[in-house]
Amino acid sequence: NVAKVAWNGAFEATDNIEKIAFDPKLFFIPGTRFANISVSGINAIGPDTNTPTFVDLKSLQFIDNVTWSHGGHNVKTGLSVTHYMNDQDSSFDFGGNYAFTSLENFLQNRPGTYEGQAPGSTTARQWRQSLIGLYAQDDWSAKRNLTLNLGVRYEFITTPHELSGREASMPDLQAASTVSGGPIFINPSLTNVAPRGGFAWDMTGDGRNALHGGAGLFFEPI
Repeated sequence: NVAKVAWNGAFEATDNIEKIAFDPKLFFIPGTRFANISVSGINAIGPDTNTPTFVDLKSLQFIDNVTWSHGGHNVKTGLSVTHYMNDQDSSFDFGGNYAFTSLENFLQNRPGTYEGQAPGSTTARQWRQSLIGLYAQDDWSAKRNLTLNLGVRYEFITTPHELSGREASMPDLQAASTVSGGPIFINPSLTNVAPRGGFAWDMTGDGRNALHGGAGLFFEPI
């Protein structure tokens, strides 16, 4: 029996540092930051509204493999469980973003579009998901000159869920709006049963002429 435990982590953060402190009275959205104003043909005013962001990725993995030999059988079986923890904040239009199609429209305060997060909303999320795999295989010496390899693997990944329930999905492409809550999609990996088989045949029995073959069904994890 061989057991393994692994822990991995990666962190990345991005932010824009403002050299000048802006009067909060100028904020389009209270409690955020100075916004961005873009006018067609002129350099934009204000910071990048797609920051701050951070991604904190962590995973905990447990693997256990057992090998058992008896007679003409060499059986291998195992379990792998990986739990993914993805804490992130991918800000967009933080503080707001006004866009004007011309200088004339800007001077007359006629914006073409405005984008911004609703007050009190957040793009911070804590996603959790697990990848689970099970397998069993038997290398069976059926005869002195014939070995059969028979096995199956079942591996699936759970539907992502957000710890605070801040998730939503589009039911279909024609839907008028999103639907709050999970699951965010129908999980196709729950049916990922992957059989495989193979053989090695010493056709003449003297080790000089061997025929090998095999086939299997395999799935890429979501």
